[in-house]
Amino acid sequence: MKQSKLTSLVEAGINTAFGFAVSFAVWPLVAAVTGVTYSTGQHWAITGIFTVVSVARGYAVRRFFAGGFHLLALRIAGLRGCPHETTVKLSSQALKICGDCGARIPWELKPDQPPVVTNNRDKRK
Repeated sequence: MKQSKLTSLVEAGINTAFGFAVSFAVWPLVAAVTGVTYSTGQHWAITGIFTVVSVARGYAVRRFFAGGFHLLALRIAGLRGCPHETTVKLSSQALKICGDCGARIPWELKPDQPPVVTNNRDKRK
C-alpha cells in the first residue's frame, strides 16, 4: 500500500507521542537506579529533544520504504536480486507480477500448451 507523505508524518507523530509518554514515565526510574539527578525542566527538555529526533527518524524511515529505495539497498547488499524472484501468477492473463517491484512480466506458454482462457465462440458451429 502506498502511503502519502502527510500520512507518513501523522503515523510517525502518533508513534512518537506514545514513545514520548513511555520515555517521560521511564526516565525517572532509570535516573533513580543510575543515580542521575535532574530538574523538572531538564526532564522536559531532554524528552522533547529525543521526541523531535524520533519524529524525524520515523518519517525518514517510512519515506525510505515508501519510495522503494529499500529495494536498491537490498540489491546492493546482495540480499535480494529482484529481477523478479517473487511473482504473483495471473494465469487468466498470461502475466506475472513481481511482488517486490510491481513489474508486469509476460508469462509465456509452453510451445504445445493451449491458452488458459479462450474464446468459446470459435468452437461453436
